[in-house]
Amino acid sequence: TDRALINFSAEYDITPELTAKVSVGYDDSDATAVSSISGNANNFNRVTGNGQSAYNTLNAKSKLLEGTLNYRKDFDNSSLDVIVGYSFQDFQRVGFNSQGWKAPTTDLNEMGEILIE
Repeated sequence: TDRALINFSAEYDITPELTAKVSVGYDDSDATAVSSISGNANNFNRVTGNGQSAYNTLNAKSKLLEGTLNYRKDFDNSSLDVIVGYSFQDFQRVGFNSQGWKAPTTDLNEMGEILIE
């Protein structure tokens, strides 16, 4: 699995009462998995004598953008605190799954390679 995870946040005082904040984030991961069970394995129902392999890939991305404005004002006997904001997040997932049964070999590496090709 390869993964990149980046987050950034900045805050700026526009006036003594008004503050702006921006946050951004990005997450990207790529994963690949190959698994095989030899036909020589005993007591695995349909796998025994046949073998079984699986090949899976997954790419997942997430993007985030958040912005806020905060207004704070103190009065003699009270205070006012107002916040407004916006948030956007996007998720994307793309993957591939394959499975093979009744492999022509009992070598686990060869079984996985057959599915990848």
